[in-house]
Amino acid sequence: MQEIMANGSELERMKIFLYMNRGSMKEQQKMVEKITSTCFDQCVTTFSSTHLDSTEKKCLSACVSRQMAANTRLQQRFQEESQKKQGPPPELLDKQ
Repeated sequence: MQEIMANGSELERMKIFLYMNRGSMKEQQKMVEKITSTCFDQCVTTFSSTHLDSTEKKCLSACVSRQMAANTRLQQRFQEESQKKQGPPPELLDKQ
């Protein structure tokens, strides 16, 4: 796949990009569902009203913020590790 991305036609690269993006959308949807479920379970403890009370709102906001920050950090670390394994980009190798 990396060879096609580097040397393939524009159409081949676009097909791969769309395929990879489709998977990414699924992963993002799963992440949102997981965060929603986790934070709801932690923060919403009573069902006495059809609306969230101020404590539940604050808890949900903090929970979502923590979950998103953790997810962002995990993605950064994954990219860092992936880049280490791949080595420098080809354009940098040509200059050496």
